[in-house]
Amino acid sequence: MRWQVALVARLLALASRLPLRLLHAVGALLAYPARWLGTREYRVARRNLELCFPELDARARRGLLRATLAEAGKGLFELPRLWAGDPRRALGMIRAVHGREHFDAARADGRGVLVAAPHLG
Repeated sequence: MRWQVALVARLLALASRLPLRLLHAVGALLAYPARWLGTREYRVARRNLELCFPELDARARRGLLRATLAEAGKGLFELPRLWAGDPRRALGMIRAVHGREHFDAARADGRGVLVAAPHLG
């Protein structure tokens, strides 16, 4: 089992050096086999879209499903840059922060802050 762990660690380290655009492109391509193979992720996302957007016709939902799976794949493939890469480089990936003023105001008032954030990174 040790060699498998070492292999995964090396692959993560290698992937962390790849350009983000390349990682996103590879991740987005995962949407196709996920759909063709009828993976659990595909089935759950399809059902969730049916429940959340009943007003959309089947074609619009298929397009949204394709985009949803592509974004999930992008998120999956950017993880090596967050987990195995340089933390300063990972922080440089942040494009926008919304609501920072609320965080800063609470801290300035000496209040605690509970942050609900995605767990991927």
